[in-house]
Amino acid sequence: KLIDAPADDLTLEQVLQRFLTIIPNRLAVGKGKTMLNAILVRIDNQSGRATSIERIYREGAASKVDLHLHSTASDGRFSPAEVVRKAAAAGLTVLALTDHDTVDGIVPALEAAKAFPGLKVIPGIEMSADIAQGEIHILGYFIDYTHQELLTTLDRMRNSRQERAQGMIAKLKNLGLPVEWERVKEIAGSGSIGRPHIAQAMLEKGYITSIKEAFTKYLAWGGPAYVKRDKMT
Repeated sequence: KLIDAPADDLTLEQVLQRFLTIIPNRLAVGKGKTMLNAILVRIDNQSGRATSIERIYREGAASKVDLHLHSTASDGRFSPAEVVRKAAAAGLTVLALTDHDTVDGIVPALEAAKAFPGLKVIPGIEMSADIAQGEIHILGYFIDYTHQELLTTLDRMRNSRQERAQGMIAKLKNLGLPVEWERVKEIAGSGSIGRPHIAQAMLEKGYITSIKEAFTKYLAWGGPAYVKRDKMT
């Protein structure tokens, strides 16, 4: 619906121009935060032209695809290898591992996928960024997960996540809701520490009845325990 003309008649540049013209008026902004997941346009490598929307629908009917999956490398429940195994068991043909601010799960996911030739794993990432209206989450696909500049930036953002988590824990303590930093690190394991890990520690303490409640009452943007962190701009 974003594109009036048949997609086969448009170059990639034209598709992106139309998308960028329309999308600012379509963003639903709540509490200063906008979540942008993804709009994918397939491009023919030879012609550089977009595949028709109708063809995408036809191909999609025969495929099972999930392009936004997290693992324990960030705030997911399952290891990268487990994500791949569960995706294969569910009959998925394509998955993208898009952990928050880390690429640590990509190599083990790709290795695990070798056992499932019918499943394609796309190396991806989810990164937070600031815009005038608030915060957005940007999904990247087919990334170069070995690029040194990217890895340096992710290291900086990972350190920022730890500082932010400690700041939130301090705010919770001031609110009479103490949680232990060591317990939050245990919950996060080897993954990047995030708000879901703090929420889990709060749930264990009995301060809340669900992870969602932790965000709604305390950890979401504008909440009494919210702390900003380093993001892309």
